[in-house]
Amino acid sequence: MEKGAISDGQISASSQLNANHEASQGRLNLKGSWSAYANDAKQWLQIDLGSNRLTVTRVATQGSNFQSQWVINYTLKYSDDGLNFQLYKQQGQSEHKVFVGNTDENTIVYNELNGSIVARYTRFQPTAWHNQISMRVELYGCKGNHVYGRWFLDGSDPDVGYFGTVNHTKGWCPGSKAATFSQNSSYATVPNINITTCDFTIAFWVKYIGVDGPILALWSKGGKLFYVTVKNSRLILSIHNAFDLQINYWNHVAVTCQLHKIKVFVNGTEEALRDEWDEYFFSSLGRYQSEYIIGNDPDFVQMPMASGVFVGAVMDLYVTGIALSGRQVYDLSKGESSIEVSWKLKN
Repeated sequence: MEKGAISDGQISASSQLNANHEASQGRLNLKGSWSAYANDAKQWLQIDLGSNRLTVTRVATQGSNFQSQWVINYTLKYSDDGLNFQLYKQQGQSEHKVFVGNTDENTIVYNELNGSIVARYTRFQPTAWHNQISMRVELYGCKGNHVYGRWFLDGSDPDVGYFGTVNHTKGWCPGSKAATFSQNSSYATVPNINITTCDFTIAFWVKYIGVDGPILALWSKGGKLFYVTVKNSRLILSIHNAFDLQINYWNHVAVTCQLHKIKVFVNGTEEALRDEWDEYFFSSLGRYQSEYIIGNDPDFVQMPMASGVFVGAVMDLYVTGIALSGRQVYDLSKGESSIEVSWKLKN
């Protein structure tokens, strides 16, 4: 909205006070505001994301830039067709959410969505206001939803690159294969999904033979490094937490992020994180990589806590733009397919 990625034609409203307060004036930090013609609970400001839809995880509002007018409370509605709208409810709640809005003209009030919105249309519908319904708004999120990518790492993925000596050995389930690494400079690459602090899930299977070293690294679009390594039979993430792994057995690892909160699951069970996890989730890195790195990339083995050569196997790397629930992660660890999990998220 504020940066102009949403055109004026994608912003509409139930009514407008006059030509100076039309829907397109409802952008965050714009000099002006959208103001409704009537002051009643039937008024709304709508954003059409079109084909550039987001997984919306956060919203923001302001009042009028010129007048003592603002929206005190509002609800959110969303729709895929622009005709049939649903009221937004927080995850696990039966009643719709009434958001706390503004108390003055210009202070930005942010609201995180506990349960993201994935839809083409989003409506802000004021329920209480000061003097006049006037507001400026913003949506925050990341592109796409559901499964971003899945790589079996069994030699059949067309976009996986292998370097050095990488063998394909028996995987965790009957008939499957996994990429096996045992030497320095033996690693695989897959296209980067560019995770952010938006909602996501990263999951994979790993079999640790007992030699320390790096398992997985991926770089965010902002040049931040997220990595997973193993040391002294413990799985270590860039959040600096450590979790026990079973040596010579297949272990399922999943990391989820929702509303900037990280959860880690090992073999379907959530593990406790130390309080300062968020400070360390992304480690600073001065360069940008266009690929996920799996295994013993020469640069990766020099990262903190990742020194050494990983000896073991990795398979079924799964990345989605939604934070799976604990139950869904458990199902994934028991062999339920990513397609089935995504279908559950949509229904």
